[in-house]
Order: sequence, then C-alpha cells, then structure tokens
Amino acid sequence: MGAKTVELESPKFLRVKPSKKKRIKWMPYLFIAPSVLLIVSFLFYPMLNVFYYSFQNYNPSKPFYNGYAGFDNFVNIFTADPLFWDSLRISLKWVVLEVVLQLVFGLLIALVLNRAFRFRSLFRTAAIIPWAISGVLTATMWSMLYSEHSGMLNDILTRLHLIHSPIAWLGDTEWVFFSIVMAELWRGIPFFTITMLAALQTIPQELYESCTVDGGGAGKDLSILRRLS
Repeated sequence: MGAKTVELESPKFLRVKPSKKKRIKWMPYLFIAPSVLLIVSFLFYPMLNVFYYSFQNYNPSKPFYNGYAGFDNFVNIFTADPLFWDSLRISLKWVVLEVVLQLVFGLLIALVLNRAFRFRSLFRTAAIIPWAISGVLTATMWSMLYSEHSGMLNDILTRLHLIHSPIAWLGDTEWVFFSIVMAELWRGIPFFTITMLAALQTIPQELYESCTVDGGGAGKDLSILRRLS
C-alpha cells in the first residue's frame, strides 16, 4: 500500500498577492522621484546647456550670427582671451587654499570636540551653525561685516589702532581674495568638522586604551588615525 503525499497549503497570512508585491517594489522609487526631478531640472539640465552653448555662436543682440561654432570658442579662450589664464590661476589658488585650510582646521576642531569636557554638546551644536545658515544670508552678513563705511571689522581694527583708515575689503584688489577666503572658511570648516567628528566617533574605545598603554600622549588621536589610514 503506497504512501500518500499530503500537500500542505501555506497559511493565508503568508500569501502575497502579485499585484501588491509589485506595488511595494515601486514604492521607494516613487518616494525619491521628486528629488530626482529637482536634481535633473536644476543640476543636470544647466550642465548640459553649458556644453551645448560652448559649441555655439550665441549673442542675444545679434541673433543672425547664432549657429554652430565647433571648437572656435575654445580656441579663442586659450589663444586670444587675456583674462582666461588669470581666472584659471585664481580658481586653482582658491580651490587649493579652501580645501587644505578647511581640511586642517576641520580636523583640529573635530579632535577637540571628540574629547570629553563640560558643555561639549553645546559646542558641537554651535560648530554646525555656520554651515546650517543659508548661502544668501551668509553673503549678506559678511558683506555688512566687510563694509568700508559701516562694517564692524573696520570699526574693531580702528579702535585697536591696527589701521588708520577704513579698508574696502571687497573693493580693493589687494584684500578681496583674502576676504572671500575667510568668509568661505567660516562657512565651510563646520562641514569638514562634522564629517571627521562622525568618523572619529566610530573608532572603538579599545584603540584609545591600547594607544595609551603603548605610550601615546596628547597626540594619540592623530596616531590612531595614522594607523587606521
């Protein structure tokens, strides 16, 4: 007498309808769709437009000259534009200074905020404020601070007898680059600080204890970072 095979049906609560399963699969894409549309509209589309117009003759006042120019615009920039190389030099100096200084000062502040001391949470919160402020508000605030006639910076330096007459920080070619670098450092250092502080928080406490046993002193944080890298 042969054995009978019994097919067990799965409980009803374990069954998933195909249509519902398909709807759940598309749900994450629907959630991120608005962000993707904004990024495409305000980032990728302008970038593609830049590449398109770089190969065109485009002059709103002389539309009859508009048309395909090929590489003539690039040849003109490298051979006939006297401002291109100065602009490139200033841009490279800006990038190097900003990245290096923000990295160095951001790391130093992160190392300080990673230590245990009173009111540490308050200082951590204060460190993020410059980065959280909008760019428009930051530019307005620093423009008022650098004002030649009513700026706080000129007033403080004059009271300290460090300068004898107000300086046009944003109007003098000798000071404008330095002034903008300082303003951007104030806004950019907190981002590096937060990023590095988050990385420092992931280091196990055992590594600090081992470094102390091995003779690590005040610079044990840097020693651990050097070993991890």
